[in-house]
Amino acid sequence: MKTPDNLPDNLPGRFHGFDSPASLSQALAQHISRELADASAERRASLAVSGGRTPIQLFEQLSPLPLSWQQIDITLIDERCVPADHNDSNAGLVQRHLLQQHAQQARFLPLYQQEESTEALNQRLSQLHWPLDVAILGMGNDGHTASLFPAAAELEAGLDPTQSQFCLSLTPPSAPHRRLTLSRRAISASKTLILHLQGDDKLATLEQALAGDDIRAMPIRAFLALPQLHIYWCP
Repeated sequence: MKTPDNLPDNLPGRFHGFDSPASLSQALAQHISRELADASAERRASLAVSGGRTPIQLFEQLSPLPLSWQQIDITLIDERCVPADHNDSNAGLVQRHLLQQHAQQARFLPLYQQEESTEALNQRLSQLHWPLDVAILGMGNDGHTASLFPAAAELEAGLDPTQSQFCLSLTPPSAPHRRLTLSRRAISASKTLILHLQGDDKLATLEQALAGDDIRAMPIRAFLALPQLHIYWCP
């Protein structure tokens, strides 16, 4: 199994490589379920997930697990500002693939609600347990994660480690739809942080990110040295 070049000294034991998406999803679902079970035994637990095609198998592994879902809150790492029935909606993806079977008992806090201000959104997100118990990131081939896109006008605010808002509005320079994204500060505070990757192209992007330190050029770099980060990858 391949491993990336230039792994930080504190990361090799937390890079988890698998032969297939199915084996990765099964192992990652068990990892997440352990963290949520521990947290939900004491209070409401919080889970933030990403959208796209990569996590669909993971969602379908999580949804039938017999957790105390009624004690678990789920939100999104980021979202396109489109209705939930739009093909590009992460909320719609979560509803179809994660909020099923046992997991339908979870409370879901979507990011996008039409005509809601970012101030009202942040107030609504304050219902969650912060810091998040588990946050699952993806990564684009340009090194963006969440909706923290290189060259976005609002990137500086999103990456500001003193940012007081949980979530900000951002317009990607080369992707459709205005976005809502959790801030670097909100993500970085997560108790368990997962970077979920699939494909040799993503491994190459990860190696490129590990080889440099300019977080504005590749925002994923803001998270790679965090001690609570685990990277799950398969071809």
